[in-house]
Amino acid sequence: MDKNHDGLITIEEFIRVYLEADEVLKRKIETSKQNKDYFRRQHEENVKKSEEAKLSERLNSYGIMEGSFVHVTVVAARDLTSGLTGVVDPYVEVTLDGAQALKTNVINDNPDPTWNEKFTL
Repeated sequence: MDKNHDGLITIEEFIRVYLEADEVLKRKIETSKQNKDYFRRQHEENVKKSEEAKLSERLNSYGIMEGSFVHVTVVAARDLTSGLTGVVDPYVEVTLDGAQALKTNVINDNPDPTWNEKFTL
């Protein structure tokens, strides 16, 4: 602010610095207003898109949107017991809301099978 570095601030120096700061603040305020308007429009567009999506989406009895996919990974089982035959031949059957039943491979005579099989319903 002290332009001539004499330790004194003249009225002219003070006014110049004040006016420069005022201009900087005016530009920042204008930029903030523009940003606020931009983000308000973005928000309104997103709310509109969300409302349109709600009108067109239908959920099944499990709360899953119709037309979407469910990805299932069958990993493993542990300590399976045998039935009347004494043989354990485990598999997993995956169905969803009447969709086609999908089965894992049968793991012959293994009470601790590991499948790591993926299904999409």
